[in-house]
Amino acid sequence: MAKAKKLFTIGYEQTPAKAVLDELEHAGVKLLVDVRAVVSSRRPGFSKNQLAAGLDERGISYLHLGGLGTPKAGRMAARAGKIDTLHKIYAKHLKTAKAREELDELSALVEKSGPVCLLCYERDHRQCHRQWIAEIIEHRDGFDNPLDGRWAERRHAWRHHGHPIGEVLAQLIVQRANARSLRVHVWTSRLL
Repeated sequence: MAKAKKLFTIGYEQTPAKAVLDELEHAGVKLLVDVRAVVSSRRPGFSKNQLAAGLDERGISYLHLGGLGTPKAGRMAARAGKIDTLHKIYAKHLKTAKAREELDELSALVEKSGPVCLLCYERDHRQCHRQWIAEIIEHRDGFDNPLDGRWAERRHAWRHHGHPIGEVLAQLIVQRANARSLRVHVWTSRLL
């Protein structure tokens, strides 16, 4: 029987670095994938080198996949509370060669690296691109998550109403289904 893969997400907004590291260690995360476009941070412990060092002390690997980060226009939209604009900008970004390559890399890492966690700044995963990345990784092979019967319904509603992320998800699912054998990736969202 195949071992279940886990993909977590975490946001560090208003959270001390120690609390984030404790949560990652408690969840058994083996690899933290930083999906921020900009890896410097004014928050202590969250710039790339500081974060990687803190993770290393706990036996957790670090990888930055900047091609999955939100473009500057998307970050500006998010700061202004324009989540629909962020969706459109990020959906367009996901069509770039760099983003597609890094989605493939992330998918392979989830397959072989044990529990993986995506990190970004935003506290609320529902308003962050890391949730969209996790959903793409989970569903790109064409399977619905058996734990969430709502996926097919959401995907249909998104496509029907022209939701840009829904269109990108549908395209990626078809591409992956045609490219290799199908697999299910289960992800869990964790918030602090």
